[in-house]
Amino acid sequence: MNDQQQSRADALTAHDALAAIETFEIVGDNNDSREPNAEDRFLLTEFVAHLFGGFRVEVPEARATSANETGAEGAAGFAHELWAAAQLAPSEGIEDGVQRIAAILSHPCAMAAAEPNGAVRAYGVFRTRFDENDGKEFFYHANWHNEYLPQEGERIVEGWFVPAMAAAAPTDEQAPDRARDKEIEQLIDERDSFECMGTALAEKVAELFGIDVGEWSSANNPIFRAIHIVEDEIARAAASPAAEDRHYSAKDVGSRCANCGHALTDHDGGRTCPSSAPQPAQASPAAAIPAGWKLVPIEPTEEMIAVGVGKGDADFYGDPLVKAEVRSDYQSMIAAAPQPAQADAQDVPADDLVGFVYVLENPDRPHDPITRFSRGPRSVKGLGAKIISLTPVYSRPAQADAPAEAREPLNEVLFGNDESLEMAADALDRLGQNSAAEGVRAIAYELRMLATKRGTPADAGEARLTDEHILDAFRNAGVDLNATPNMAYTVRGQQAQLVNAVRALLNGADHDR
Repeated sequence: MNDQQQSRADALTAHDALAAIETFEIVGDNNDSREPNAEDRFLLTEFVAHLFGGFRVEVPEARATSANETGAEGAAGFAHELWAAAQLAPSEGIEDGVQRIAAILSHPCAMAAAEPNGAVRAYGVFRTRFDENDGKEFFYHANWHNEYLPQEGERIVEGWFVPAMAAAAPTDEQAPDRARDKEIEQLIDERDSFECMGTALAEKVAELFGIDVGEWSSANNPIFRAIHIVEDEIARAAASPAAEDRHYSAKDVGSRCANCGHALTDHDGGRTCPSSAPQPAQASPAAAIPAGWKLVPIEPTEEMIAVGVGKGDADFYGDPLVKAEVRSDYQSMIAAAPQPAQADAQDVPADDLVGFVYVLENPDRPHDPITRFSRGPRSVKGLGAKIISLTPVYSRPAQADAPAEAREPLNEVLFGNDESLEMAADALDRLGQNSAAEGVRAIAYELRMLATKRGTPADAGEARLTDEHILDAFRNAGVDLNATPNMAYTVRGQQAQLVNAVRALLNGADHDR
């Protein structure tokens, strides 16, 4: 490469490169594997001129012709060769076509074989117009033919185009640049590959933890977002090392955790929820459940309701009605249940157990169950009927934290001996309706304990029992006043005689009656 060629190569600007690319795209659009016409050759020559930083016109000492073709034929053949080199395959880019054209121009062709430095014959057009280039003459374009009719102020010159790269064969000076370009290309490929794999990994992390990592943008990097998620989970696990994973059977019908919705993963023969490690605020151990207690849901499940309905008579009341009643009863019991902190106050020593109250099915009157009392556990065979419910009966001592009540001395005549108790039980037995003797005795025992607790000073008036006290005695004896719709009515109505007799008996009436 001589000094003039080097200066032309150095003169290549971004504008020239852009013009070359735009011209090449036009060539590509017109390229349909046909023979290039005059317009095509003009565009292709203009591309070559832009590509190599300008167009050099020289007057050759001799015309270059081959042995069998004229100069015009040689020019057309060379143009066709460049035209074919400009064709791009579907997988190629513009740089592929440029490299092929540069390779052609770097070797002597049929027409330029006699010329040094691979010069190519062409025709240049110079333009002089008052509205361009301050009226000075400037090079306008070059083409491969001399059929161009110049406009006013233009002139055509014939010469040889010597590409700036034509004489520059690959040298050791260019090796570092090629190595650098190759390294940059490799780094770009690796970056694209890692970005593709990182994006796939980020999507998997997002699916695993149920968290959106977002889309690629100038303000968001899904890969970094996924890394932060994983690091946060590791930190949570380290903060609560004693936490155990939730394991699920391989037979799980779902693929996501029922508690948090995260996707389950296969681990140790089961399926594990990855978010099972509790948050730092959740790392404290769960409160211990007192003995004799059990955690139950506030709202009954369908299975619980089904069991409750099975204890009643759905055929009589209708299944929806029974379900509604069971749900209502359950909610009432939950609302009335003591808190775990009160569990100690509810504990009763085993030696204070009086017996058991059984509520049994009544085959003759399905809606009027039978209540039986037994001092010891009984089997279904021994009771002779299906057990609906079983309630232990205790002689409950006064609550330790209850305020002390002033009591009158216990009426030993009435309550201080078993004979009086039996007499009261006999009276209840005679007045009771559809009540087993053992159940009546249980009621009498509860009434005795109730009367003992509710004693008042002698000067405060005579100790009295109210209707509510009597109903409490029935409840304490295990009689479910809500077992059937008419149970409370039965207690208040049909058994009014029983209630009145018991009240009179415990308030000092003649218990021999």
